[in-house]
Amino acid sequence: MIHNERRPFYGFGTEVEFGPLPISEWHPYMSKRFKESGLTIGLPEVQELVMLMEEVPNSIQELCQMLAFTRSHKKIMSNDIRVCIEEILDLKGSRYLERLVNMTEKEKKILAGIAKCDALANVTSADFIKATGVSPSGIKSAVKRFYDYGLIDLGPRGYQLVDPLFKLFLAKNL
Repeated sequence: MIHNERRPFYGFGTEVEFGPLPISEWHPYMSKRFKESGLTIGLPEVQELVMLMEEVPNSIQELCQMLAFTRSHKKIMSNDIRVCIEEILDLKGSRYLERLVNMTEKEKKILAGIAKCDALANVTSADFIKATGVSPSGIKSAVKRFYDYGLIDLGPRGYQLVDPLFKLFLAKNL
């Protein structure tokens, strides 16, 4: 919203970007928060949770909240994390489908192709063009649109989806 020149709050405020937090900070934080709900979580489960949410703090917090609200046994296990992810995808499914409804089939193929990669360094590589069946100019315009809509971002390793839960939804449904 603050990056789009056509939006009312374009350029408003100071932009602050946080990098990934190390596991050494997540584990004590999660342990303390889950303890308040009568739950415990071990370091391997914290590592798995953070990895599955691709170190995105908002997604990590969303998954932790679902775990805290829906788990009644004492220790959070790997299976609990995966079941909660499926529950979140079910809850957010209609919102994610709404994002896809106005996309062409080619745009869906491009988005699904980006979702399959950890990061896509070259959106017009021969392999990506072949995988999607879309022309380089079609890919470039779709990528620009996805970027403008905040669906993808360009990081040091290339383009990637911003929302790891949306990425998991796409992997499951496209």
